Amino acid sequence: MKTVIPHESTYQTLEDLLVVQQWKEADEETGRILLQLSDRASEGYINKSHALAIPTSDLQWLDRLWREHSYNHFGFSIQQQIWNLSYQNYAEFGQRVGWRSQEIWLDYDRLTFSLQAPLGHLPVAKLLIPVGDHPCFSFVLGTWRIALLSRRDL
Repeated sequence: MKTVIPHESTYQTLEDLLVVQQWKEADEETGRILLQLSDRASEGYINKSHALAIPTSDLQWLDRLWREHSYNHFGFSIQQQIWNLSYQNYAEFGQRVGWRSQEIWLDYDRLTFSLQAPLGHLPVAKLLIPVGDHPCFSFVLGTWRIALLSRRDL
């Protein structure tokens, strides 16, 4: 895997979206960037090993942009804190960040794309998950997110 050094052109669209609080579009752009950083754009999904191989500098840059433009309300490091408070229980984590309600995982379009969302609600970075012969969009099944939130360099 190539090492990608954070540079303005990779993140400019994301930053532009975050500046004007276009949270859903920024989330979609974050997913696109994660695919690009892991050389998985053509496949449309990443797994645990791909998430672990994303360069630290890029991951920290993504996190910084989200935290900075959401007043520390959103970001991977915010999610990581909640993940640790949830004792690394994905259902509990989902409840705390507002992706799960009354023991049911919400559809992506039912999430809250505003600062009124629970702390750590974004980025979701909805990506394809291969399920048998039919890939589906999901943020629930992603072992890549568990790997990402377990990284010590975030």
